Amino acid sequence: MESFNSSFNLVKGKNYFLICYSLVSGGKSTFFKIIQNLMNKDQFQNEYNVFYVSSDEVRDELAKNFQKKNPELNYQQCFDKVGKNTAKEFDKRISIFIKNKHKNKNKINLILVDKNYPQGIDKFLSNFVEKDKKNNFAIVFLPDIKNPISLKENHINYPFSIDYVIQCFLRLKHRKNHENLNGDDENSRNVYFSFLRCFQGFKFESSIFSEQYKNNVEIKRIPFTDEDNNLVFNEIHQNFFNVLKNIKPFDMNQINNFYKEDIYKYINYIITNYDEKNLFKDTRQKIENFVLNFLNEGLLNNNTNNNTNTNDTNDNTNNNDKESPKNSIESDMEEKEKINDIIQKYFKAIESKDVQIIDEIFSKTKCALIKNNKIYDGIESIKNDFILGGLSKQYKEIKIIPVDININKMDSHNLYLINRFKIECFLNDNEQFEEFEEIETHIMKKEDNEWKIIHIHK
Repeated sequence: MESFNSSFNLVKGKNYFLICYSLVSGGKSTFFKIIQNLMNKDQFQNEYNVFYVSSDEVRDELAKNFQKKNPELNYQQCFDKVGKNTAKEFDKRISIFIKNKHKNKNKINLILVDKNYPQGIDKFLSNFVEKDKKNNFAIVFLPDIKNPISLKENHINYPFSIDYVIQCFLRLKHRKNHENLNGDDENSRNVYFSFLRCFQGFKFESSIFSEQYKNNVEIKRIPFTDEDNNLVFNEIHQNFFNVLKNIKPFDMNQINNFYKEDIYKYINYIITNYDEKNLFKDTRQKIENFVLNFLNEGLLNNNTNNNTNTNDTNDNTNNNDKESPKNSIESDMEEKEKINDIIQKYFKAIESKDVQIIDEIFSKTKCALIKNNKIYDGIESIKNDFILGGLSKQYKEIKIIPVDININKMDSHNLYLINRFKIECFLNDNEQFEEFEEIETHIMKKEDNEWKIIHIHK
């Protein structure tokens, strides 16, 4: 439902509420922690203002305070009793950001909203977007799912794959130091399947948004899990999901008294039939790469806005006659074709390991390529260390399929683009076939009236 997915640049002085949709142990907290950790770097610390509001932390805090006043109750009993107050306190803390009491006009303000949203976020959006549509925006991060569960004849429809469902469950088994969900215990499992049940019939885009918020919400998909296991949604999964349809979300009495045996039987099947060593894969590096791209794009976009604002200020008389930087590149089809041609040559250089192409498309004065946190500084390093070194050792054969290129012009001699593409490859180590998507940020500048790549960041 792309009509509800606006696309906006990050601008200093405005609020961006970052919201993740995931199951329990789906990577949401890891995503937010990576953002917080990266704020220690000067390049981000000086540009971003980051705040974190966690529903679980609020509930933990209220439960501990409640227990101090009621020492005869154990922690879990106190945790269960403060549910309604948690929602009120969470909304109260979010309202601080809505009222702009925190805002730094000289930085991009990110509010990390760590809360599970098994339904749409209309209510949440109405709390802050309606009050200030010019300054409050939401960026919603959805798990990048390969094969959503969909059995129309059985009315079983989930926005997650069986890969995702099982990986999140296995992660939950190993979870430690969480406010309420620690490891492989009955309460954690019951909460997990209750949240899963909430997503029956849920479609991300159409279920999350309504028309009135379409200009204030942007969707981004993130690889929270490894979707390349291609697990089969077999009859055993199907039978359990038929049972799950009958369970009321968070009705623990119903779960413990009527469906406990079905849940234990399914858990035992997962543990017995799926090899954790192969399936329980660490995707933190993928998530970190995604976050780095997101934050760097924000800085690039913000610089573009600053350049545009400066030009407008310096020449107000001709403002109505000028095209925006983005529109000017899109309207110039010939120039757009030249840029696309450079990207195709870049792909060809990787596929054929042709370093002469690198000489043709990269700047000879200064250029760099950053991939998986490794820097290839200068054209010789890109040719020898990246193309002939790293790629040749990693891939026996590689094919790159373009998906989308979003070009943004900063001025007549500088532009950046977001390059999204699919990779199909055979690995050198075991000749195993793999396919996946990647996103890169490219910066180009004109040298002798020709566009040259000066920087690539994945």
